[in-house]
Amino acid sequence: MGGNSLAAMRRAVTYGDAWAPMPSPQGSARFLGTPAMPGADALANRVRRLHELSAAAGRGEPPGVVAIPTSVSGVHGRTWDPEEVLDEVGSLVAAGATGLVVNLPGQNVDDFCQQIERFSSSVLKRI
Repeated sequence: MGGNSLAAMRRAVTYGDAWAPMPSPQGSARFLGTPAMPGADALANRVRRLHELSAAAGRGEPPGVVAIPTSVSGVHGRTWDPEEVLDEVGSLVAAGATGLVVNLPGQNVDDFCQQIERFSSSVLKRI
């Protein structure tokens, strides 16, 4: 179940195996229709709330939390740095993330495959 709203979190608690919040900057709620999620601190606060909702619903174990590290997105042609990604992943895990979704950049299939290889060798093997 995705989304940053309390309603999305409740759906995840009631029906889902995991909750997937969307990273988004402060002030983005009016454009995106979901509360902002600007970083690991905001995620940690929402994960605490997710656990409260789970306990109140009598759920034995809360849903997992699938986070998206923004440092690897390649937005605006920016090249990602493995050390920055590892730092962000560490922060997300400390905030309560139990899984990751990674949006690797790529202009074509060959470029995308190279990014997968790079991510595998410089990040995955270290986490």
